Amino acid sequence: MSKIKHFGDYIAAIFKLRRTERMAKEAYRSLQNAEGSMRNIQDRFNGWDARERKLKKELSQMVRGETQALAARNAELSRNFALLSSRLDQLLQVRKDHSVPPIDAAQEPKDESGIGAIIDSFYHKLENKYRDTPVEIRNKLRIYLPDVESAVIRTGDKLVMDLGCGRGDWLGLLQDSDIRAIGIDTKPTKVEELRDKGLNAQLGDARNVLAKTEDESLACITAHHLIEHLPFEEVLWIVREAMRVLAPGGMLLVETPNIHNIMVGATSFYNDPSRLHPMTDPVL
Repeated sequence: MSKIKHFGDYIAAIFKLRRTERMAKEAYRSLQNAEGSMRNIQDRFNGWDARERKLKKELSQMVRGETQALAARNAELSRNFALLSSRLDQLLQVRKDHSVPPIDAAQEPKDESGIGAIIDSFYHKLENKYRDTPVEIRNKLRIYLPDVESAVIRTGDKLVMDLGCGRGDWLGLLQDSDIRAIGIDTKPTKVEELRDKGLNAQLGDARNVLAKTEDESLACITAHHLIEHLPFEEVLWIVREAMRVLAPGGMLLVETPNIHNIMVGATSFYNDPSRLHPMTDPVL
C-alpha cells in the first residue's frame, strides 16, 4: 500500500513540476512580451523626444530670426528718425542764421575778470596732481583697441574721431597702432601741444564739429570722460549725430566714471567740479 502511495506521490509531483515549468515558460514569454512592449514604448518616446527637440530648435531659430529682423528694423527706424531730426535742426539753424543779424565782433561781450585764465590754471594743476601718468592711462586704454580696430576694418579704414581729446593719451595710442584719428578739444593750448607732438588735433566742441561732419564718414567716435561734463541734451545730441556720421559697422565708444564703485559715486566723482552729474548704465 505504501509503495502505491509513494508512486502516486511521484506521479503528482511530476504533474506539478510540468505545470510549474509551463507556468514559468508562460511567465518568461509574458516578460519577453513586456520587454518588447517597453522597448517599443521607449523607441516611440525617443522619437517624440527627437521631434520635440527638432521643433524647439526650429522654433528657436525662427524666433531668433524674427528678433534679429525686428532689431534691424528698429535700428533702421531709429537711424532714420535721427537723420530727420538732424535735418530739421539744420533747416531751423539756417532759418535762424538768416533771420538774426550777425553780431559785430567789437560788440561781443568780453571777459574782463580774467576768470577764464584762473579756471584753466586751476584745472591744469588739478589734473597734474591727481590724474594718472600718460603711461598708466595708455595702458588702461589699450583694452579698447581691439574694438576700435574691428570698427575700422568693418568700415573700410575710415577715420576715428576722439571728442575731448585732452592731453592726447588715447590719440597717441591710436597713432602708435596705425589707426587714423583726429582729436577734438575746446582748449587752444591743448590743441597746440598735441600738434607739436605730431598728433592730428582740431580746435572745437563736439556739437559744432559733428554738425559739419559728413554722413557715414567715420569708423568710430570715442569720448573718454566727456559726457559727465555735459548737459544731458548735449549727450543725446552727440548720440544722435553719431548715428548719422558713423559708417555702417561703426561704433560709438564712451567711457565715464563707474558710480557702481561706491568710492567713485560718493567721493572722487565730485573732485572735479566741472562734472555735472553721473551717467548711469540704464540712461546710457
